[in-house]
Formats: sequence, structure tokens, C-alpha cells
Amino acid sequence: MRHPIRRRMKRRIAAAAATTGVMALLAAASAAYTASAASGNSATVYYSTKNHNWTTYDLHYQPNGGAWTALPGVTMEAACTDWVKSTVDLGSATGLQATFNNGSGTWDNNGGRNYALSTGTVTVKDGVVGTGNPCTTDPLATATVYYAADAGWPTANLHYAPTGGAWTTAPGVGMTEACEGWYKKTVDLGGATGLQATFNNGSGAWDNNSGRNYALGTGTVTVKNGQIGTTDPCTTTPTPDPTTTPDPTTPPDPAFDPGGPNYATNPGGHVGQAAAVTVDGKASEWTKDMIVAQGVANDDPRIFRGSHEGPVYDLYSLSAAWDDANLYLMWQFTNVTDVTDPAQGYPTSDNGKPYQGDIPQSLALDVDPDRGGEGLLGAGPAGPWDLRTSFARGEVDHLANFSSKPGVGQPALFSLNAAGTFDYEPANVQKFGPAGITYKYADGLTAGEVTGIKATGNAGYVPADLADADRYEDLLAAGHSPSQDTTYEMNIPLAALDIDRATLERQGLGLMLVSTFGQSAIGSLPQDPTVLDTATEPYGPDSSTSHEKDDWDVFRAPFARVGH
Repeated sequence: MRHPIRRRMKRRIAAAAATTGVMALLAAASAAYTASAASGNSATVYYSTKNHNWTTYDLHYQPNGGAWTALPGVTMEAACTDWVKSTVDLGSATGLQATFNNGSGTWDNNGGRNYALSTGTVTVKDGVVGTGNPCTTDPLATATVYYAADAGWPTANLHYAPTGGAWTTAPGVGMTEACEGWYKKTVDLGGATGLQATFNNGSGAWDNNSGRNYALGTGTVTVKNGQIGTTDPCTTTPTPDPTTTPDPTTPPDPAFDPGGPNYATNPGGHVGQAAAVTVDGKASEWTKDMIVAQGVANDDPRIFRGSHEGPVYDLYSLSAAWDDANLYLMWQFTNVTDVTDPAQGYPTSDNGKPYQGDIPQSLALDVDPDRGGEGLLGAGPAGPWDLRTSFARGEVDHLANFSSKPGVGQPALFSLNAAGTFDYEPANVQKFGPAGITYKYADGLTAGEVTGIKATGNAGYVPADLADADRYEDLLAAGHSPSQDTTYEMNIPLAALDIDRATLERQGLGLMLVSTFGQSAIGSLPQDPTVLDTATEPYGPDSSTSHEKDDWDVFRAPFARVGH
């Protein structure tokens, strides 16, 4: 298994307004963001209107480490043909998260990832971020391309074509080391407004964005783990305060897109219920109104590169309950290969069951609204157990890591240290047994229907299809057998979380379940697109399976709320 260069991945901690009064102040502040920045850092954002037919263009943004503007954002002004613009004051922030909308519910939020923009003059056109003023002709446009190569690459080459121009001769032009973990190359683009780019190590290993190539703009552009940015990675910027967390009572930012219409966080406003639960895996006490995060069937990464691999970790729903002593959780894995690809024989054997594999699972919790971090072990880049996950919203204060096969390993509940990170010090780690945490599984399913897309990657099924509401059907009605599915139950004593029932019901807590296939996330509840962003790419040691098993995942989805 190849390991990426081990350097801390910079994160930004999102914050949101909590009260009507604060929202009113934000609205007033947003009106003051005119074409002339007030002070400090600023960004002039140009947005292409060529492929839109909106009557209004609004920029909804968040300075890095700051608060989002009040919806729908600030109105952009006409700049030149096919472009609108807005100059915004960022204070001391060195960049911003941005989305665009028409003021009436239509959004461009970069497929749910938002746009990461820098200071200065930046452009967004057809999902591509660039720099420079598009309203002036620059006959000598350049792009300075930074690339974070795999650790196993001794060299890196940039193979590119200016927009509308010819490709360089393979393998392209050599890149030079810019700083730890990054290669760099500045190329002349003539009058082109961008470039198509791929990268290779000169010895046959390529990164071509899963066959789509990378669409890059002018100025400073970065490519890392398939993500495009515009901030120079070799310039050190201040790290946000890891104790700053979003208000847990604030509704999720509407710009976040989980990737499909059938995913839901706290569906119907449900936050779980007070109930007596016996932890035996059978889930007979659970009802539909206890669901706090709903997924869909047949969206685990393995299906997009063929359904031959087991066990199957396809998260479907997450439910919560509590009593005076415990927080109770129940989640369900579906295995619908019996109807999506019935030629595969293993789903009817033990090989398809999640409890047949000793695979790490993780529960991220936000218990204390005044503390939180990114879920990293020390300075990172990974979390406890070397899991390649982090949480950009910075709300995590507890992590429960355990195996999908009860009774093996050393399951533990980790709590933050004084530095706002996790470690293995005994004072900050509670082993499941002594802490009173138990979990069990059983075959079966509690759902009355199983919603999913009946398809496989071999037939062209890709993660983007999850956004098409017309593709979904009830797979139970299609013949799926619930005996294929698995239910897990867990109890966590409230005392282990340093919380009581009254506090839970008054302020609530945040929750996300992450399923892995070793080191890397392959599913989550609530759903985050990061678990599918490399699903169609090949896994290094075995190209027949998904790169999601060993990529790095940054979670931005708001946590589900429990209790309040």
C-alpha cells in the first residue's frame, strides 16, 4: 500500500451564526461589502454567467475561520460580458469558502464541496477556479501549478494543453520540488484562460483525474488528492483556534450537498427518543422516528468498480435513543448485491457480512459545544488508529473506534487533550470494557423499504448517478432479502461522555458514524461526498477495487443532532 507524503493537511474550521440577532448583524454587515474592500485582506471574486440564465447572482461566502454571510449572500455586480464580480473584505483571513446562487434556491456549490478561494483576484467558471481579471486581455497568461505527488514518486511531470491548444509531448515538463510534499511548475499559456492537465512520475504512473483530466485556471493553482485549490501551499498561514466550534443549534448550511436527494440528516426534525433499549443487535425497540441520519443502499465504493469484493460495508441508517444512564445507537448495513448483481455468489455466504471482517469503524461525537478539533492524533495527518479521516468543521471532542467484529482488538473512546487533539495517554482513553461500552450485531433489517439504485459500476454506474432522483427504487420490492443485511446496537454510558440526561436533552450532541475498509473511510452517516470522491479510481495494489480504501478523507457534512 502506498502512503502519501506525511505532512499536516491544513483545515479550516467552519462557524455559523446561532441567533436571530446575530443573523441580523451578519445581514447588515454583508450589505457593507461593496466593490471596495474596507480593510485587511480582500478578494475580488469574478463568476462566469455564460452558462447560467440567472437574473440575480449572489455570493454566499465564509472567510476562513469566520462566519458565513446571511443567506442568500451578497449581490454581485456586472463586470463585463459573461462575468459578474464582488469584492469582499476578509479581515485577517487568507482565503474564503464560497458558493453562488440565484437568490431563489438554485445553487452552485461545487458539487457540495464549496469553492476554496484565495485573496486577490479570483475567478470561478464552470467549476474551475483561476486567478486574474477575466475582463482584461492578458496575452502572456501563466499558471503556476503545484502538485502533491504520491510519496513513491521520485519525480513529477506536468503534461498539459493550454485551453484550445496542443498537448505537450509526453511525459510533459518536469516539475521541481517547491516545499515539503509539493512539486511546482510555472507554464506560459499565451492568450489561453486555463489549461487541461495530468501528472505522471515519468515511469508509467499517472494521475489524470480518473480519465477526466484536471481543468485548471491561470495564476496559482494546486492539485492534491484530486482537489483543486488556488492558495500557495508553500506559504505558512496561521492555524485556526482548534477550540472554536459551530453552534450546535444552528441549522446546517443550505449550501452543503450530500450528493443525492435521498440522503437525510435528522429527517422530519427527529433527534432520537428517550427509550429503554437492550443491546443485543436485534433492534426490536427501534422505530422510524428514532432515525437521525438516513443513507441509501448500493452506494458503497466497491460497487462502482464491480461488486466482487466483500465483506460489504454499505451504511443505510443511523438511529439514537437514551435513558438516564446511556446513549444508545443503532445502525444498519445493507447488502443488496442479491438484486444488483445476483451472479455474485458470496452475498449469501458469510463473506458478505460486515462482522466477518476485522475492519475499523469510528463514531465522531460533538458533546461539548465549547470544545472541538479536527479528529487528528496530535499534529496528524491521520487520526487515532492511523485512520485517514479529519473533520473540517472542527467539532469533534470524542472518538469511539472499534472493530466491525466484536471481541477483537482494543476498542476505545478517545477524548480531547489540552491541545485540542487526540493521543494515546491513559487519561484521555477509555477502553470499552471498563467504560461500560458494549455493542452487538444480528442479521436482519428493520426498514420497511430499502431505497437505492439497481446498478453496478460494470454497467456504467457512477457516484454522480446518486443525484438523479428518478434512478431510485425500492430494492425490497425488487426481490432483496433482508437476511443479507446486518444491524448493530451500541450503548455508551453518559458518564463516559461526561454528560447527563438533562444536559443531553437540553443542548443535545452531534454524531457521525464512519465506516472504513482499513485506513480510509468508505461510508458515513450523515453522508459526506468525501467517501465517494475517488470511488471510481483504482486501488494501487489491486486495480479491480476502489481507491477509496486508501485515500484521505476530509468530512464537511454537519453532524446529526441527538437529544436536541
